[in-house]
Amino acid sequence: REGLMFFAGEATLTRSITVDSDCEARLSFARPDAGVTEISVNGQRRALYWAPYECRVALKAGENELRVTLTNSCRNMLGPHYSRDADSYGVGPHSYGRETENMHFGIPGGVIVEY
Repeated sequence: REGLMFFAGEATLTRSITVDSDCEARLSFARPDAGVTEISVNGQRRALYWAPYECRVALKAGENELRVTLTNSCRNMLGPHYSRDADSYGVGPHSYGRETENMHFGIPGGVIVEY
């Protein structure tokens, strides 16, 4: 649906967070649809590999840059050739939308920032 049916690689999402004074924030989100998720705030990096998907970061007074980099695997690039039931003998448009469809990519519900 997003036009990235065979995309394999990284996507970086950015957002600005503005606070009145220096503080510590907790970033959390649901299980990401990516192989590796890296969070960066003002260049301070945190890689999140397993649950709970949360980390604490320092925010400075004023504007802060939040970057979330999602990296997926080559599974999408190779198409819908993964079936839980058996090997597929043919692949076509009908192959998408079932259990064999490509891996989703993103952060369901987005990132929650608490400070």
